[in-house]
Amino acid sequence: MALLGSVTTDYLGPILEASLFEHGIWANVRTGSFGELEQAVLNDRSWLREFSPDIVIVYDSALAFEPLGGKWRELAQRRSALCQAITSRFSSETIVTTLETLPSHAAPQGAPECLPAYNALLQESLPAGAYVFDVASLASELGTASWFDLRLWTLAGQPVALSAVPVLADRLGAFIRALVDPPIRLVVTDLDDTLWGGKVGEVGCDALALGDHANGIAFIRFQEVLVDWHACGAMLAAVSKNNLDEARAPFFERREMRLGIDHFIDFRASFTGKPVVVKEIADNLGLDLGNVLFLDNDPHERAEMREYCPEVVVPEWPIEGVVGLPTILAKGGWMLRPKTTDADRARHEMYRQEVKRRETAMMYSDLEGFLASLQLRACFERIDATTISRVTQLIVKTNQFNLTTRRRSRSELEEMMAIPDSYACVVDVRDRLGPYGHTGVMVALPSGDDSLVIDLWLLSCRVMGKTVELAMFEHLVQFARANDFRTIIGSYRRTTRNGSVSDFLPSLGFRHVGDSEAERLYEFVVADAPSRVNRFVLIGDQMSVAGRAS
Repeated sequence: MALLGSVTTDYLGPILEASLFEHGIWANVRTGSFGELEQAVLNDRSWLREFSPDIVIVYDSALAFEPLGGKWRELAQRRSALCQAITSRFSSETIVTTLETLPSHAAPQGAPECLPAYNALLQESLPAGAYVFDVASLASELGTASWFDLRLWTLAGQPVALSAVPVLADRLGAFIRALVDPPIRLVVTDLDDTLWGGKVGEVGCDALALGDHANGIAFIRFQEVLVDWHACGAMLAAVSKNNLDEARAPFFERREMRLGIDHFIDFRASFTGKPVVVKEIADNLGLDLGNVLFLDNDPHERAEMREYCPEVVVPEWPIEGVVGLPTILAKGGWMLRPKTTDADRARHEMYRQEVKRRETAMMYSDLEGFLASLQLRACFERIDATTISRVTQLIVKTNQFNLTTRRRSRSELEEMMAIPDSYACVVDVRDRLGPYGHTGVMVALPSGDDSLVIDLWLLSCRVMGKTVELAMFEHLVQFARANDFRTIIGSYRRTTRNGSVSDFLPSLGFRHVGDSEAERLYEFVVADAPSRVNRFVLIGDQMSVAGRAS
């Protein structure tokens, strides 16, 4: 990551690296010189060009631009143009900060009016691949007296007080973590005193606190937060110790409700222990418990979840009640969604279809009958600008079916795609019940005159067990034949989570040819490919497998 700024950023780089490590990201953060922005981005011989970052952070402070006067619109347009230059020249995702509200004794005339306008225009004008990190809200949260250190600003061009730097690094680290791969896929929420005030089984629907009733506005606000989160791709499940009919009644009888039954991928009301229920829901959806957030106002339920499902994220309940819950979740970084892909938006419906597939599977006595009934189709598309964000997302988060476990960046992918005769595809899968989306990635590169080396081969757990991997192999072989490659070289790198594919390459006919320190190497002779490996997936081809130009 590269950290550029209109202010000094040297102090932030090492602390941000530590914060990212705490958030599960091993990062190398390099900082630019004070005020070095356009020079670093536009100069083809700058350190930034050689560094080739995956993410560029542009850090601004209102202190660096006083007095703004009528120049705020021009400055916002300059920042937008700079972000456009970064994304186009380096294929990097860009994070740019908003401008803080200055202390009254340091604010130039007109600053209170122009700073919000600047921040709003910045948000509206950013290009695709650029995202706003809201420093202004963070500074307001801490208070200007705690955020700014005008002595440091005067001496070193550093606007942020030393005591505020760890908070800044933590929030920025959480933002980057959410940009790379949002950690929470499923929110499991209680109902009584969580989505509404009161216990529906005791007081009935009419007496529940909702909307203008007592403190009901806080519950409505929290429901609206969950609705927004759902729209950005998070799934919701309800788990309540209640009778089912009573638990469902408020969704139909109280018009104030913002959430509907259809918002929930799973709705459980029983007196079974919640850890048991949450494990069952996660298993049904194919999710790790580490991707689950559990919300419950009862301290005993939270303690039980932490004890029996320690991987589940269980935030503490705010002292002030549900009114403080959105703030708790925002501070924890769990609610962050800097970007939302089409796959994210469709996730709820895709998982609902997966439940239907599991129900369908119960109707068949053998796996082959079930697979044939699905009428699977796989469309092979060459990776391009419209799919590369989804591909990088898959590379980061796919662990079980991932033969090489190489975490290629966007810029590395683009370099490989530009190599003549490279094979770089993403696979869009669907069946008669609906789409799975882009769920498979394979990249293979030419080596010498007649070999094709597999660099990436991964498949989302969403389609594991449905023989899509065999269709991918068949398509790769077609490409190799059409382009006169004699052999395909594959490798397997063992991790703690991809043991299920340790024998996959030998099962296809790859021959073990040696080992290196990190991986086991295999070779496949294209001429020896069997006539039929893939039996259940119809291949649709948007990616040409035509032979090499003579």
